[in-house]
Amino acid sequence: MATGQARLRDDLKEALAAETLAPSQLRRTALALAWPSVLDNVLQSLVNMVALIMVGHLSPAAIAAVGASNQVMNLALTVFMALAIGTTALVARHVGAEDQKGADLVTRQSLWVSIALGLGVGAVGVALARPILTALGADADVMRYGLPFLRISLGTIVLASIGIMVSAALRGAGDMRTPLAINVIANVANFGFLWVLINGHLGFPAMGVAGAALGTALTRLLSTVMYLSRLIPGRSRVQVSLSKGIGLDFGVMGRLFRVGMPSAIEQAFMQFGMLVFIKLVIGLGTKVYAAHMIGTNVTALAFQPGIGLGTACATMIGQGLGAKRPDRAELFARETVKMAFFLMTGVAATYFAFSGLIVRVYTQDLAVIATGALILKMSALVQPGNSVGNVLSGGLRGAGDTKWPMYVTILCLYAIRLPVTYLVVQYLHFGIVGIWAAIFLDMNFRAFLIGRRFLGGRWKEVAV
Repeated sequence: MATGQARLRDDLKEALAAETLAPSQLRRTALALAWPSVLDNVLQSLVNMVALIMVGHLSPAAIAAVGASNQVMNLALTVFMALAIGTTALVARHVGAEDQKGADLVTRQSLWVSIALGLGVGAVGVALARPILTALGADADVMRYGLPFLRISLGTIVLASIGIMVSAALRGAGDMRTPLAINVIANVANFGFLWVLINGHLGFPAMGVAGAALGTALTRLLSTVMYLSRLIPGRSRVQVSLSKGIGLDFGVMGRLFRVGMPSAIEQAFMQFGMLVFIKLVIGLGTKVYAAHMIGTNVTALAFQPGIGLGTACATMIGQGLGAKRPDRAELFARETVKMAFFLMTGVAATYFAFSGLIVRVYTQDLAVIATGALILKMSALVQPGNSVGNVLSGGLRGAGDTKWPMYVTILCLYAIRLPVTYLVVQYLHFGIVGIWAAIFLDMNFRAFLIGRRFLGGRWKEVAV
């Protein structure tokens, strides 16, 4: 892996420095950087996907409980994802400028911040788990399954925060393959943990939904140990030496928050809006909500290639700007958008054709299967446009232009998705079809606005 990674760094450096760049070389470099990130994001999504599949046989209420809890978990993770964006952008700039000391300093500071915030968010989340589920409208069955799942998930969020931050630093340095290798191991371990703990094997008691949460937590622990081991000096492009002490640098922390805070605000508004959105869906009934969560879970897997390509785009743009080659950074972004669009169009066609078969993997409840299959057909229509938005949003964030994606996300969620959802559910009674029509409008208008911002070129002049 080290040899391949070194070759990739050399190819990227050569592509940034070359006076002219053939389209074939551009595609080859972009694809070499992107595919580990794409596969890595798919594997990350599979952790939650496998958990939902393995609790699906318990009841629709179990699916609804895990789905609602994961939405809360996503809200709690927003601050870490935002700091990860800042970490990727700053590490990429330092690596592009061949400043190893600066890249290591950013990595060290982001790690300390993630640990401190992870412990704090976890403590608050565990204390407020029951009121949160009550506010979402969870009935007695959903609460029975959801409360232990949410408490275990939030109580171990610090493990997730460390993994997010270290992987962000590695990606900023152009190392996409180490996070991929770790997630391959984590997915195998996750399946084993869930198989043992959910149904009770190898002498362990059957823990049901709580076992799913505990299995996922053990997976995060394993991933955290592997990620931290990569920061030992000499083992990766970025490193953290404990011999230097904690060494807090508030100047670097300020840069991390300055770059990442718009994304934190964006994700906080996004996830809070999603909780309001979920409350409207729960009002349609447990089985409809279970079908919606299956559709959302499968769709999240489909989104991962676009998100992974967006991560690769962020790295290429960050290093391109660090190397004083904004023109080359833009060429990389355009090629990545093309790859994402064609890939996600293929995924959409697959979802549309095999929707019923996919939902049956989760449940045998006929009502849930029928509704879930309809949802997957509608979600297929979202994929192509959303892929463009994901890639270009990643590109803007890699450049440090994080405010514009924040503005667009807040605008589209609160001016389109939530009002349209409320209208179609409360007044027009279109049910789940109307809800996914609102999602389609939100995602495509978001992609349109992000595209206009990127084509305007102001991201080339952002200072970080």
